[in-house]
Amino acid sequence: MPAKEELRQAVRDGLDAISAEVNAALRGENLDTLKKVLERTGRQGATSPLVPKAADGRDAP
Repeated sequence: MPAKEELRQAVRDGLDAISAEVNAALRGENLDTLKKVLERTGRQGATSPLVPKAADGRDAP
């Protein structure tokens, strides 16, 4: 398993790409690629109610 500093460096090295992906998701883009992860991580296999709103181009509260 990589050391903490190696993991931190990997995040630092990929920060531009990470920021771009997060911003795209917040705009409602590429949500299909995140849907499986969001379903796995919470709400007993359901995505947040905000996901369909973002996919429709609506703002989250």
